[in-house]
Amino acid sequence: MDPIKFGDSGSAVEDVQQRLIDLNYDLGKDQADGVFGEKTAEAVKDFRSKHKMSEEAVVDSQTWHKLVDDSFKLGGRSLYLRYPNFHGADILTLQTALNILGFGAGKQDGIYGIKTEAAVKEFQANVGINPDGIAFQDTFDAIKRLKHVWGDKTAKLTYSAHPSFLRAVSVIERVKIALVGLDPISRNIAGRIWNIAAASSEHAQFYLSSNAKQLEPDTEIVLEIGGEPANPSSGIANVVGDERDSLPARLTTARQSFIDIPAYIRLVIEDANNYDGSFTSADAQHHAVEILDALCKAFDAQY
Repeated sequence: MDPIKFGDSGSAVEDVQQRLIDLNYDLGKDQADGVFGEKTAEAVKDFRSKHKMSEEAVVDSQTWHKLVDDSFKLGGRSLYLRYPNFHGADILTLQTALNILGFGAGKQDGIYGIKTEAAVKEFQANVGINPDGIAFQDTFDAIKRLKHVWGDKTAKLTYSAHPSFLRAVSVIERVKIALVGLDPISRNIAGRIWNIAAASSEHAQFYLSSNAKQLEPDTEIVLEIGGEPANPSSGIANVVGDERDSLPARLTTARQSFIDIPAYIRLVIEDANNYDGSFTSADAQHHAVEILDALCKAFDAQY
């Protein structure tokens, strides 16, 4: 982006000013007038100083990204583990609340990483929400209802081992799995599984493939995701993904049916046939989380 500096005017300046006002910077009586004047320059200098940047009256790319991050409010957007990670002030608030409430989110760095996701899952289970690690409005509402507990306190940094999630990371780093989506919805799900795996570890072995014949060396499992089962004579083990609790066991059984590698498994997602618009991005994310969790549980025990 082109730097926004003293003397500039227009909608970009007005946007900067409104964000500064929302962050409680004093822009004087004119407020967000779209003119980069003295008061705006003072506020920009103070903002940059707060973020350990040089005290210049300029909004460059780094300053802009910091302004955007600081502008996020808890509940203003949905949060989940992805690559690159979500980051911002809303996540810092979430981490602070979780640490005070006893759900170890680890370092309060404003980054939605694996420890924050694990803490969200534990909190969701504790308050009776589906523990998928996806912070939608129901999770934010539950956090806000407890603001009288965490709102006026300073969090002690709480680090939790989260052994099950650490084991999950070890599977992601150790087992090489090719993810193949066979239709648009399944490719969306496969992409989200890869995204979560990549966000969980920079050493993730999971990768996306356009088809089961284009594989990287040493691939151990080819997981095809689609709406229809494979032909029984195709040499592909079919697993129907409709029973979440038994999915890890069925994946393990499918893997053990192969003597050699790679093992070819077709995970049948009945929702993948819903091309009528009823299948949402939230549905895809829920499927991705459940499938990745099942893979990690299945192959943590096996390898």
